[in-house]
Amino acid sequence: MKSDLLITFLNGLVVVAGVFFLNGMIARMHGLDVLGEFSYIRRIVTSCISVLLFGMNVGLPYYISRNINPNYAYGGGVLFTCISFPLILFITWLIANGYLPGLKAEDSHIYFLYIIGIGAQYLSYSIFRGYMNMIGANILQLLCTAVIPIIAFYYFSTLSHTINQIALCILLISLIGIFYRVESVKKPFELLRCVSSLFKYGFARLPSFLAQFILIAGLPIFLAKEITSANMALLNAGISIVRLALIFVTPLGMILLPRISHALAQGEKFRLGQGMEILLTITIYFSTIICGIVFLYTEELLILWLGQITTDGILLVKLVILAFPFYSVMGVLRGPIDAGSEKGYNSIIYVIAALGMLFSFLMFRIANVNIMIAGTISFAFGHSVSMLGCLYFSKKLFDVSINLVQIFTTVVLIVIMINALALVIGLIFDGPLLQLVVFLISFSVMALLYLHYSTSDWVMELKKRIYN
Repeated sequence: MKSDLLITFLNGLVVVAGVFFLNGMIARMHGLDVLGEFSYIRRIVTSCISVLLFGMNVGLPYYISRNINPNYAYGGGVLFTCISFPLILFITWLIANGYLPGLKAEDSHIYFLYIIGIGAQYLSYSIFRGYMNMIGANILQLLCTAVIPIIAFYYFSTLSHTINQIALCILLISLIGIFYRVESVKKPFELLRCVSSLFKYGFARLPSFLAQFILIAGLPIFLAKEITSANMALLNAGISIVRLALIFVTPLGMILLPRISHALAQGEKFRLGQGMEILLTITIYFSTIICGIVFLYTEELLILWLGQITTDGILLVKLVILAFPFYSVMGVLRGPIDAGSEKGYNSIIYVIAALGMLFSFLMFRIANVNIMIAGTISFAFGHSVSMLGCLYFSKKLFDVSINLVQIFTTVVLIVIMINALALVIGLIFDGPLLQLVVFLISFSVMALLYLHYSTSDWVMELKKRIYN
């Protein structure tokens, strides 16, 4: 368990570093317009893949890990042929007829191949996870998500040709992974039962997958016809920063889910609630700090990363990054909520959050609010609704109770301190990059001193759990 956790965490860091390097390389070598078009395509495909796969990327690890039966993998192949493939053909038809904004009709065949490749990658990754082969799963993810695109864009000719190369390579490697991992069919007559189980599992979660697609890809789709490709690149850069929380959430989920299930089985609900309160408090404070720093130094960080910026792009990133604390809290709590109940509370949360995002965007547009501001504020609002839903159900399931007044006061003080420190540093040092470096060093020292000397309840409890 510990080795799988460490491998997954390190692989997550490497993959994210690779993706950030890829985006920076594309922006510096080929410009923000190329990055904007590619990041939009990638965002749409990766966000809707759970819907297109009918939840098999979640269902396959669930069933295979419970009963090492290769029939589930073959059942996934049957569902892909009968459901996913027709859906992908339909999406391709929509693109070819110009119904999806921001995607070129003449490149619909390339998008078709890219979706097939990403679908095969997710299926292969899910099968490796189901067999508990985390090394193989992580190698596959690293190759398909970072290594192959980096090599392809290094030898870039045109974007269409590059996406075509990426799709072919991902498809080939994923198929090799599937054939390597899957064993021969056992008890062929059980195949229909496996297909039925996967279908029911995916169908029950389809509203949740659709809602998650809206929450992540809705904003780029809203703005696809209204902003330039360069601004689309910066918008997706902001969304990527928000989703950085997943690096820390995924390992936490691997730790928390079995422990939560065990604690509930042992009737240790109170102790479990206390632990989650500490985790929640830490998440709120640290995500607020990250959000504040990125918001304050957006321009400097984007220049370091992508090498170029636009005025509207900076505004987009600043507004999108406001969702970071909400997304972080949601990411930490959704695993425990899944483990604590079989009633599908997360699906309810996601659907309400997606509806809230769509409703707020509609209200802003009726009020003639600028579409960029309307879209980004709606994005943050949707994720704030999901956070509130997670807080409600964590209270319902685990009796998690946090002092909202104290936390709100502390968050306000953190924001004031960040701005005051930045102001003082700005008066003493010249040059934005130097100011950023000095700020990060100064704030890190202050945070470490606070953690060392503070007698706050959550700090003392955190120290006790770490040292014990």
